[in-house]
Amino acid sequence: MKARTRSVTIAAGPRDVFAYVARPENLPAWAPAFAESVRAEDDYWIATTAKGETRFALRADEAYGIVDFLGLISADAYALRAPTRVVPNGPNDSEYLFTIFQAPRESEESFAGRLSVLCDELAVLRDLLESRTVS
Repeated sequence: MKARTRSVTIAAGPRDVFAYVARPENLPAWAPAFAESVRAEDDYWIATTAKGETRFALRADEAYGIVDFLGLISADAYALRAPTRVVPNGPNDSEYLFTIFQAPRESEESFAGRLSVLCDELAVLRDLLESRTVS
C-alpha cells in the first residue's frame, strides 16, 4: 500500500500542539473534510463526513508525541490508519507529521486529491494554533 507523509511547522510548543490535535472535538475546526462534526460513542468517536459516518479510535501518548487515528471507513470498508506525530522543531516550534495510506482499489487521482486536502488542512491547523499562541 502506498503511503505519503506531510508535515507542517507550527510556531507553538509541542505540548500545545499535542493538546489540540489529541482532542477529537477539534477535528471539525481543522480537518472538516474528515469530520464535519464529531461525537463520542463508548470508547470510539463518530465523525460525520460528506460520505456518511466514520467510527474511529484515537490513541495518544504525549511523551512520544503520538496521535494515531484508527478505525473503519464504513462507506469504503477499508481500515483507517492515520499515524501522526508532534515533534519539537527548535526551541519554541513544533513539527506535526501526518501519514495517509492509499486505500485498496483507490485510484491515483483520488489518493492525490486526499493528499491535497491533507495539505490544506495542515495549513489550517497551523494558522489556528499560531493565532491561539498570539492571542
